[in-house]
Amino acid sequence: MEMLGTIIGLTVKSLVFVVGMFLAAAYLTLIERKFAGHVQQRPGPLHVGFHGLLQPIADALKVLTKEDLVPNNVDKVLFYLASLMAFVPAIMILAVIPFGEPIQIFGFEIKPYITDLNIGLILALAFGSISIYGVIFAGWASNSKYPMIGGLRKAAVLIGYEVALGFAMVGPIMMAGSFSLKEIVYAQDGFFGAFIWYQPIAFIVILFAILAETGRTPLTS
Repeated sequence: MEMLGTIIGLTVKSLVFVVGMFLAAAYLTLIERKFAGHVQQRPGPLHVGFHGLLQPIADALKVLTKEDLVPNNVDKVLFYLASLMAFVPAIMILAVIPFGEPIQIFGFEIKPYITDLNIGLILALAFGSISIYGVIFAGWASNSKYPMIGGLRKAAVLIGYEVALGFAMVGPIMMAGSFSLKEIVYAQDGFFGAFIWYQPIAFIVILFAILAETGRTPLTS
């Protein structure tokens, strides 16, 4: 029975992790585009599905059917590895994020996170820093000085945001008394228990650092 519970838990977590990751990426991007459109007094995505709700599917099909063009003078191995080095660490951050309270399925308790580490927050910051190497190697793989300079510039900008993000995390860590993301979330029990009421400056710094580091509107770079 214990083995069955483990299998059910891993299956549910895997499905939620993979499906949730792609749905969140697709529809959070759609929400961002719709919000930006309303702010800028334009419709935004509107024609694919009701009020543009199927736009992420159209975008995915467009990306999957695009021709894969690789310049002749690039280091092809490093060229493809650079994308993985930027993508995989960003996805791995989700492994330590708790998405809610444990739930019961067929009498087995399923915890809505892949793992709970006592250094979860440090691990999340480390994964974010590792993805910077993807930008550097992307420029390096081009065998051209201009992409290399652009990659180094972007890496320097990302490192600056990582420093600000790390310092802003100190307040929540001290209030929760733990580096575990689960403990940090549980420490914010109730509406007025949220750390945003006690650490508003840290919240603003984290928000802008995340937007700037990921290049989202309005902090595109």
